[in-house]
Amino acid sequence: MNFKGVDYYNIDDLFSDEEKMTKNVIREFPEKETKPLIANAFGQEKPLDMQELAPRIGELGITGALCP
Repeated sequence: MNFKGVDYYNIDDLFSDEEKMTKNVIREFPEKETKPLIANAFGQEKPLDMQELAPRIGELGITGALCP
């Protein structure tokens, strides 16, 4: 993973292992999934094809707020 953040308040220590895993999956998504699509669309001077990207976003369940 490319992101190297600084956790000044040790917030990561408050997360469960499952929450840390979820955070890492969500953080890796733009690098692995969206960056190549954006680069391809830019190179072809075309708009980003959300029909290719949207199903993957839906699979991760990151399309909206979670309310109990």
